[in-house]
Amino acid sequence: MTPDRVRQIIDAYGADAHRWPAGERSAAQELVRSEATLTAYLEQARALDSVLDLATTAQPSEALRRSILAERPAAHVQDASVGAGSVSGVSNWWRGLLDQLVPGVPGWQPVAGFAASLLVGVWLGAQGIVPVEDGASESFDTAAVSLVYGDAFGFGGWEDDG
Repeated sequence: MTPDRVRQIIDAYGADAHRWPAGERSAAQELVRSEATLTAYLEQARALDSVLDLATTAQPSEALRRSILAERPAAHVQDASVGAGSVSGVSNWWRGLLDQLVPGVPGWQPVAGFAASLLVGVWLGAQGIVPVEDGASESFDTAAVSLVYGDAFGFGGWEDDG
């Protein structure tokens, strides 16, 4: 524990040692007792704490609270009358999710991108890029087994018996 660290603790947590980090509390207290400059620093912090304890926190008026809530964007306002099980409740949930994932983007754009990629995947699958014959060739079997067991990625796998 260094004097600078004790000052940091006092500045961050105040003069009350009960608020100091438990793992550093005893070492900091010991150093404060042994060094006069730290004892004086702690006394100044106690004086500041007593002044801060006198301060009160003003609660906002109801008019201020309503005006702040009225200024919120409409996308973040939840309608309490809509149940979670209703169609519009699900729709609002999806809109909220899309707004969090891609903020500022109209909801149809990510949905359209997903639908387009899905259609391309289905189209590629229907094109028969990998031909399958009745008596599948041995090279196709080798490629399939290699991919399944990871030989193509260097993890061992299929070995030729012959």
